[in-house]
Amino acid sequence: MSLHRARGDATESPSDPATGERNGRIMTRSSVMLGLLLLAASVTIGIAGDPTSTARVTARDDASDVARLIDALEVGPGSTIADIGAGAGELTVAMARHVGPSGRVYSSELGSERLEELEQAVETAGLDNVTVIKGHANRTNLPNECCDALFMRRVYHHFADPAAMNASLWQSLKPSGRLAVIDFPPDGDESAAPSGRAKGDQHGVTAETVERELEEAAFELLSIDEETDGDFMVIVRKPMIRCDGTTRRMVQAVRHGVHGGLQTAMIVM
Repeated sequence: MSLHRARGDATESPSDPATGERNGRIMTRSSVMLGLLLLAASVTIGIAGDPTSTARVTARDDASDVARLIDALEVGPGSTIADIGAGAGELTVAMARHVGPSGRVYSSELGSERLEELEQAVETAGLDNVTVIKGHANRTNLPNECCDALFMRRVYHHFADPAAMNASLWQSLKPSGRLAVIDFPPDGDESAAPSGRAKGDQHGVTAETVERELEEAAFELLSIDEETDGDFMVIVRKPMIRCDGTTRRMVQAVRHGVHGGLQTAMIVM
């Protein structure tokens, strides 16, 4: 068993598929879901506040989020995906099993302790198709156009510079690649400044803000999955058109109705 780890210069801070291929994807997904559901069922049921209760709820949430992500991202065996801000690696491990040995999962985190925890989770799971990446607050540290899909869970609201990170997410995706952002809204009013989205009653971000900021980065909105157990999911796509930074900024301007001083009613991508 080998574990791939890549370090950046970071600071811490469907077409109708053949029957065999289709059945293979169904079986793979079923295996992943069965494993996660068995994990959830195997945890001892405890009283509220007991660690076993917390673990049971977490395993149930992981199984639900994996199912949502597989559907939203349309990934299967052989796909290359990335888990941005992977935490302890629960989703990384599940998605790596889903894409199988012919696929790859890049998994990123900040800080040496979190990276070690992530590497341990991958090693314990016996996976050879995961590359652990040392992340950065404002960029993915992924190769350009390396991924069919990207996802993150309860991470977006931590971005102090969403524009910079969203530009990096764009660069990391292949044309027509998908990005899924799972996050939660704040209990109180939303912070006007991104730097305040991880504090107090303003902890969190709204789906509307995530949608707006991703569209400003020239992503195309596919859908917004309304709140499930407190979390929403925004799904966007990188358009098929290949463009450099200047062209992308022009697309952004047209989408927002300002181009050459004229109001634009719509854009056909």
